[in-house]
Amino acid sequence: MPDAFSQKEVNELFRGTPSRTIRFWVERGLVQVAGSVKDGRGEHRLYSRESLVQLAVVEILMGLNFSLSRTAQIMEQNFHGRQAKGKIKFGWSKGALEMVNAITMALKGSDPLASQEVALTINVDVIAKRINRLADKL
Repeated sequence: MPDAFSQKEVNELFRGTPSRTIRFWVERGLVQVAGSVKDGRGEHRLYSRESLVQLAVVEILMGLNFSLSRTAQIMEQNFHGRQAKGKIKFGWSKGALEMVNAITMALKGSDPLASQEVALTINVDVIAKRINRLADKL
C-alpha cells in the first residue's frame, strides 16, 4: 500500500482531469502535495493519500462551477493544516443554483430551492475510502 504517489499514478486515478489542471490546482494552493523528488529530468511532485482526497474534493467543487476563490476558501477551512474527516458543509446562493433548480423543477414539478441558500455536503470519509481502494490497486 503506497503512501506517496507520482504524477503518473495521480493521472491514472483522475483520468477525467488533465494533469495540467491538477498542477494548476496545486500551484494555486487548492491541493497540498506530500513533497517532491528530484531526478535527472527535474523535480516531480509526490501526492499523499490526503492529497488524493483533496484532489477529489476540488474536482467535485470545480465540476459544480465553484470559483477558484470559493474553492480555495472551502479547502482552507476544511483541509489545510489538518486532515479533514466527516462531512464538509457549505452553502450556495440561490442565484448560483438557478439552472439546477430549473432542471429539478422540470423533473419533480416543485421548487426545492424555496429558501435563499442550499447546503451541500461532501462526505470526506466516503471519498477517502474510494480513493484508498483505487490507490491500493496501483
